[in-house]
Amino acid sequence: NLDEVLFPTGINNDKLIEIVGASSTGKTLLLCQFLAKCILPTQYKEIKINGCNACAIIIDTLGQIQIGKISELMASMIHNAYQNISIIPPVEIVNSIINKSLENLTVIKCCNNDQFQIVLNMLENELLGNEKIALLAIDNIFAYYWQERWEKGILSMDSYVKSLIKLIRTRTSQFKIVTIYTR
Repeated sequence: NLDEVLFPTGINNDKLIEIVGASSTGKTLLLCQFLAKCILPTQYKEIKINGCNACAIIIDTLGQIQIGKISELMASMIHNAYQNISIIPPVEIVNSIINKSLENLTVIKCCNNDQFQIVLNMLENELLGNEKIALLAIDNIFAYYWQERWEKGILSMDSYVKSLIKLIRTRTSQFKIVTIYTR
């Protein structure tokens, strides 16, 4: 479960989650928290970390995803897990857990709509190559709306998002992964 408060009954493997909010309200941070939880192990030795021990893909369309921030979030989760049993973890162990967990994260940066479309069309290959992928995250699905509108004449934001979601669903449906995107 990515978040016991937001999803008290868990999330089905094929859910689509949209994170919406005004500018600078923490949408990307929330997405990073989900990523951190997803890639952390469920436990380290006998310490229960509460991660999902899975792999994730993040498609970064705005250049706002920072590995340092994801690492900080993981460090906080690790420290909380150790604090629950009244132990202060050595820095080396925390760093080791973080570095090993980051191996479970694929970061794809897109600079324009053409790259974004290629990445979305190649998702199936990425998912076939790693059966541990449980989460696809996109920050921000609207990044290239105006470029697409100018190039192809798409009029509404809703139709733009619907076309992207249809493409994502086509490429990911057989893999039963959670898709989360910011808007």
